[in-house]
Amino acid sequence: MYVREAVPSLLKSLAALISESSPCTMHTQRRVILAHGRNRFAEEDFLRLAAPLWHTRTLTEDELHPDYQCSDVSVYCMTLREDMA
Repeated sequence: MYVREAVPSLLKSLAALISESSPCTMHTQRRVILAHGRNRFAEEDFLRLAAPLWHTRTLTEDELHPDYQCSDVSVYCMTLREDMA
């Protein structure tokens, strides 16, 4: 999330990973769990560019296993919008 120029490629790669033709897709609920830490220079751009294609929800610490709860790490659950899947 710290290189703005990489955001479009990241979003395209995430969509390809969960596409129906991807060998990475194991079930019908295709979603991406994305975590990132302190380097948030491109976070605003990422969320803005993701919005037309993805439903993005920030997971709360309560939703994470205690081993993965960290105040300086954001975790997103992302699913492709219905008309994009």
